[in-house]
Amino acid sequence: MAPVPIATRDTSAFGQISSDGQWVAYSSRDSGGLEIYVERFLTPSRKWRVSTKGGTRPHWRAAGKELFCLGLDNTIYGVPVTLASTPTFGTPAPLFSVRLTSTLQGATQFDGINVTPDGQRFLVTLQTESSSDNPVTVRLNWTAELAR
Repeated sequence: MAPVPIATRDTSAFGQISSDGQWVAYSSRDSGGLEIYVERFLTPSRKWRVSTKGGTRPHWRAAGKELFCLGLDNTIYGVPVTLASTPTFGTPAPLFSVRLTSTLQGATQFDGINVTPDGQRFLVTLQTESSSDNPVTVRLNWTAELAR
């Protein structure tokens, strides 16, 4: 599911609903800086801050066992999650860095994170100025070429 802008009590963005439909992760400036928060989706009562050093663009791993986000240092982080009546969150662990540039308006070209259900493969999507300038090549059956 692609991130969608949401509005809560403050300025929040990039809401991502968990696979069970019970929780929403989003970016917010509640603490002054951009951080990741989680709260119940349809019956919000309390929210939990997940990131520790800033973050945006949250993405749930299947079954809600982990939450991924882009840190303010252009690193993708993974946070272990246990969803229960009171959810618990582990320490954000750096997974890999992404090379991003800023536009003239100050926004980064980062578009989002997609991850396989097992959490082992990532697709990080970036926005470009013009798709015609950057063709995409998809190589199918590439393992057969290795045998040659």
